[in-house]
Amino acid sequence: GLSNSWVRCFYQDDLGFIWIGTADGLNRYDGRTMKVIRPYTSDNTGLGNVTVNALLKRDSVSIWVCSDIGLYSLNLNNEKMILDSIIPAHPVLAAAIDRKGNTWFGTNNGLYQLSDGRIKQIFSSRANDPNSLSDNYINAFCVDSDNRLWIGTRKGLNLYNEEEGTFTRFFSGTSMNSLSGNDIVCISEDRNGGLWIGSSLDGLDYLTIQDEIFSFRRILSGSIRSVTDDQKKYIWVGHSSGEGVHLIDYNEFEKGNLLVTRLSSDPLDPNTLNDNSIFTLFLDRFDDVWVGTFGG
Repeated sequence: GLSNSWVRCFYQDDLGFIWIGTADGLNRYDGRTMKVIRPYTSDNTGLGNVTVNALLKRDSVSIWVCSDIGLYSLNLNNEKMILDSIIPAHPVLAAAIDRKGNTWFGTNNGLYQLSDGRIKQIFSSRANDPNSLSDNYINAFCVDSDNRLWIGTRKGLNLYNEEEGTFTRFFSGTSMNSLSGNDIVCISEDRNGGLWIGSSLDGLDYLTIQDEIFSFRRILSGSIRSVTDDQKKYIWVGHSSGEGVHLIDYNEFEKGNLLVTRLSSDPLDPNTLNDNSIFTLFLDRFDDVWVGTFGG
């Protein structure tokens, strides 16, 4: 079984294996069995209690493993996980790769941009600079279809302006079109280029951009944790507070109607969710949606 029941992230490698990051260890699922993989120190001692926050392809033979004790590189051939000292060993919370091949890591202490295996830039929040990151604690990334990098932090949403090396900040506020909440934990682009933004306490927003005017519209309330969409035109929304998964019918949404179906756990039905508190959602290459919960 899983090394820990709190599932925090998923990744599918080029061979089709599903990698599952948990609150204690990394797991590889081959369709039948689960294999637990733990990092080793330089003197070959296995480490326990490693929380895996994000997984990202590094190259054809390795993946980045972002953990609470630093950034690891996992060799897929020998399945050895080694600490990579390219960035300091503080919690690495999120990872993304843009269309120019830059790799981005979000930590609890700023944003790192890697290019050609080296740190290219480090970005942080500066008190008197409104063009800097809104906060140093980074929860989530999204690289959209226009290759724009969106960064969700504990205090606001940021859009990276590559040419200037600056950030446009978005906060919750009193105006009709502002964000619903500031603790942004997930950002996802749907197949039509729409952006869905989830906050830890203040619900799910949908962003429309017209003539460089950004308008956020609240779609669902509650504690949102993860968002993805599937081939059947449903937006999957994972709630972390025991509300299960909500499916938004995108065809109806485009017509101006909000049609939502709730998936929840039923202890008497083994074909339902095993837990109603969702942490992560992942669409694999076979168009199956994996649901990671606090309980499996």
